[in-house]
Amino acid sequence: MKIEKTAFPENSILSKSNCNYADSYCGIISKEDYTITSADIGKAFFFSSPKWVTTLLKLRNKMVSFFGLKTGETSNKKDIRIDDTDLEKGRQIGLFKIFDKTDNELILGEDDKHLNFRVSLLLDIQSKTKKN
Repeated sequence: MKIEKTAFPENSILSKSNCNYADSYCGIISKEDYTITSADIGKAFFFSSPKWVTTLLKLRNKMVSFFGLKTGETSNKKDIRIDDTDLEKGRQIGLFKIFDKTDNELILGEDDKHLNFRVSLLLDIQSKTKKN
């Protein structure tokens, strides 16, 4: 899948928030016969990172723990099982808390002493006739 930088989507829950910095990226999934939910996108987010990203996150957690910053759980991905009920508002999965959930969007993030951040995983269904 090709990922490209894009304008911040107006239909995101975060579009109404007052943030100091925002980036937006888009990937297109072109399977018409497959229904994707926000839970599917959430599971992909938590389990599809390459091993080198996991290694860097473990290193990051060791380094920032000396400064009293949050590190989340360092678990083996094979030991974690997420079902749709785990991806509900208020749940904590590793470093990320789920702040909001709709049928097509998950808002993840964390509040720490140096930074509050949010990540939107937005599934925007577009018809073939809609122009980007």
